[in-house]
Order: sequence, then C-alpha cells, then structure tokens
Amino acid sequence: MKQNFHKGFVVFAVLNCGISFAQWGYFFTLFNTLQSHFQNYVFPDASVNEISMIGSSPNFGGAIGCILAETLVNRYGRWKTMVLTDIIVLFGVVLTMVANLPVLILGRTIVGFAIGLSSVAVPLYITEMTPIEFRGETGVFPAIGSCITRILSYMAGFLLPNHMEKGQTDNTWRFLLAVPAIFNVIRLFNLFFFLKFDTPFQLVFKREEGEAKKVLSKIFKDNVEARYNDLVEERNYMLSKHKVQFMDLFGEKFRKAFILGIVVSVIEQVCGVNVVYMFSNTIFEIGTKKGDDLPKVLTTLVGVLALIFTVMAYLWLKTRGRKPLMVIGLIAMGIVDFAFSAIGYIDSLANPWAKYMILVWIAFFTWSFGSVMFLYLSECLPDIGFSFTILLNWILAFVVVQITMNVAMWIGFEGSFVVFGILSFFGAAVIAKYLVESMGKSKLQILKEYCAPTAEEDKKGLLASLAQGETINSV
Repeated sequence: MKQNFHKGFVVFAVLNCGISFAQWGYFFTLFNTLQSHFQNYVFPDASVNEISMIGSSPNFGGAIGCILAETLVNRYGRWKTMVLTDIIVLFGVVLTMVANLPVLILGRTIVGFAIGLSSVAVPLYITEMTPIEFRGETGVFPAIGSCITRILSYMAGFLLPNHMEKGQTDNTWRFLLAVPAIFNVIRLFNLFFFLKFDTPFQLVFKREEGEAKKVLSKIFKDNVEARYNDLVEERNYMLSKHKVQFMDLFGEKFRKAFILGIVVSVIEQVCGVNVVYMFSNTIFEIGTKKGDDLPKVLTTLVGVLALIFTVMAYLWLKTRGRKPLMVIGLIAMGIVDFAFSAIGYIDSLANPWAKYMILVWIAFFTWSFGSVMFLYLSECLPDIGFSFTILLNWILAFVVVQITMNVAMWIGFEGSFVVFGILSFFGAAVIAKYLVESMGKSKLQILKEYCAPTAEEDKKGLLASLAQGETINSV
C-alpha cells in the first residue's frame, strides 16, 4: 500500500521529540539502582522517608510541571516548551550530582518539573506530527526508547561497588546521575537546526495558515489543503465561542472522554507500575545475601523484558486497536498480582517464583498500558484535558512511591499486590464497557463518538418516546 506521507521525516521528528521519554525512563529507574547505595554509603544517616523522597521528588516536580504545561503548550507552543524543558533539565542535573541530601532532592525535583512539562508537550507533538494511520506505531517509539534506557540504568548497578569501607568515597553515582543531560543536548541541537517549527495543529490554532501548510507539506505528499481544512474544523469544534477551559470538560462535548481519560490515567498508576519499576530491586533482594548480584541481574532482566514486550506492542498496534490491548493487559496483570501475593502468603517472597511473577507482570504491563496510555490520551482529549489527566498521573506516582516502603512494612508487598490486582480487574471492566476505540480516527471523530448515545441510552430514549406517545393517544 502506497504511503501518502514522508515516513522518514515523521520518524525523525518523533524520535527526536520522544528522546525525552528515553531520558525519563533512565532518570526514574536509576533510583531503583542507586537506592541501596545511597542508603548504605552516600547518606547512611538518612531515614527511610528521606531516601524515599529521593525517589518520589521527581514525581512531585512532575506534578507542578503538569499544572503549568497546558498554559505553556498553548501560549508558547509545543516547540518552545520542549526547548525550555531541555534547558531546565541541564540545570537540575548539575544539582543532582551534589552529595548533599536537600540539594540532591531539589535537583531531582527540578528535573522532574521539566519532565512534567515534557509529559504533556511530547505526546501532543507526536500525535499532531503523525498521520492517523501511523500513530499506533509512532506512539510506541518513546516507550521503546524508555525501555532501552531503563536497561542501561539497571545495568549501571554493576558499575557500583558491592562493598565500601566506612569513610571510603566513590563518584560513580555522580556520573550516572549526569547521563540524562546527554539526551537534552541532542534534542536541543536537532530542534534548533532541523526541526525549528511547531506542529500543524498548533499553527492552525494560532491561525498561522502559511506556516501550517508548510509543515503539513513536510509531513504529507499530497492533499495538503484538505488536511489543513480538517485541522481548521477540529480547531473550530474545540474552540466554539472560546478556548477550551477546565469547566468545559464537564460539558456534553468532552465529559465522557474526560472521565474515561481520568480512569485510564489513574489505573496506570494504581495497577502497581511504580512499585515494580522503583522497588523491584528491593523485592529481589528478599532472601538473598548482601553483595549477591542476583537482584541486579533480575532487575536488568526487568528492563530487557520491558523492551521485548514493548516491541510486541508496536507490532500489535500496527494492525489492531488500543482498547483490547489495555483490557487484556489489565486482566493478565491482575492475575499475576494475585499469584505473587499467594506465593508470598503461602511461602515467602524469598521463593524464586515470587520473583518470576514480577518479571511476568512487567511483560504484560509494557505490552499493554505501558505502551498505549500516553498515545490514547493524546489522541482523544483537548490540551487541558490531557494536561489534567497527566497531572493526576504524576500526583499518584508521587504518593505511591513515597508511601510504598511504609505500606510494605505494614501489610507487606503481598498485601500491596492484592490491592493492585483488585484495581486492575476493576479498570479492565470499566475500559471494556465504556472506552471508545481510537485507532484510525481523528480527535474530532473520537470526541463525537463519545458524545453519541450508547445503545442502552438509545433504548431508554425509545422507551420514553413510546411511553409519551401512549400518554398522548390515551388523552
């Protein structure tokens, strides 16, 4: 089948923009690698809550970034927002290399703030720069990049010394924390020299017709005028009398899509993803001797499996929809959650099969929710709705990471995974019943489908009409 778009250009634009997800994957999961090293050697006097704050502080910063993201991406555009995030990250990374706990936490919070901005700007940029028929594939590119860098962050654990004497110092952790800056330098270079323009929709939104058509001609081989008119129609639907405000999300046009977007965002966090990505090394250490490399090997395998199954998601999304992937994935994760807990209660989490369950869980997550959440939300929500759902995701991530160790001391990881399993099954049921499939549809088509009455609502309306007719006839 002949492609009517310039695939090479689209792939380059998406990969360059999505490099922030590669940085994101490395930056967040590096805490999993460094947690024990920080606790034992860098900050030996720190409490469990203070060490947890190192891990959760980027999520706090990310939430703040999301609050400002919608204003920035609309007022200044996707391109300028990405440039700003790259500059902020470079500053924050410098602070993370300081062996002072408050300064390190501040640096990670600043980097998290920038990533929070990117978590809104980047998915919107990718969706708006990609033809509808190619979005399923490009939507997974950032996830693949994130998986690759997660593997690198896990493997970085082998660079750390297994044992250090009291008073002995090692600067490996500083080098590892400096790595994220490389991704931002690369993206800044490409944004200024090869991709110095915003997305077609953003340009249409600003009524810059000439620039919008110029960028559309870089993406598409023909029918630029028709595609421009489609974007104008989408903009007019979004705007009506004014720009979409938060309260508009509860109106007829956006309410159903917004509520389902919230469900998707919340389920992605409460299914247990951050416990696995941030604390799998802690779980793998249960029942092993100090200095044993097995936890590092298994944690690295988490990253390898994530990459393999994200590629499988890419192959799925080339020809199949987002909705079945999310439903099947949640059901499978729920089953694995209960299996993990059962092993822990019947025997203990030192049992090798409990560790294997973590590996199986990450395979199902990355094959499903881990690959499609950002893609789906960016496809079906207006900017402010997308920003809010991602903000909610960041807030939940902060809370989950901050309380995980305390909850684990209270009900154990076994109890935590029982809760994750229940929530996964609930999410699968809601998504199966109410979610609108987005594959092959424009944002305008998706929003109109959410507005259309369901078969059940049609039936109620018909019965009401018949009842009204009978009343009139009897009169």
